Amino acid sequence: MKKLEDFLRTAPIHKVALVFFIIFSLITLLIGLLFSIETWRMNVLISVILGGLFALVKTLMLSGMRQSELFWNYAKVVESLISSANTKETLEDIHKKEFVDLRNKSMGGPHVDELNRLHTIMKIKYEYVPHQEKR
Repeated sequence: MKKLEDFLRTAPIHKVALVFFIIFSLITLLIGLLFSIETWRMNVLISVILGGLFALVKTLMLSGMRQSELFWNYAKVVESLISSANTKETLEDIHKKEFVDLRNKSMGGPHVDELNRLHTIMKIKYEYVPHQEKR
């Protein structure tokens, strides 16, 4: 089970889609043969179509999960950068680079709440940290 979990987490998405297609096609073919739906050719055709649809849905779900995981991991990095920033210039740089990258990784829903939370923390911290001293 651990190997399957590692494969789903790290393998390229096209390989995962192919594995899902094979698995779902074989399952639907077996169900078609057990219940003897139509002829052999019709069973194969139905299993390929249903296998493709199920594989597409499952692959899209997995892709969304991966993107969400990337967002949350990067949100932790941005939050640590914000908490370690001690000048207004550093906060401005974080807002221009890392926060924009984080916003681009957002997919809506709870991600928007996290973006709003981090933005609020940056705004409040910006009011209380000093400018960088010129030497």
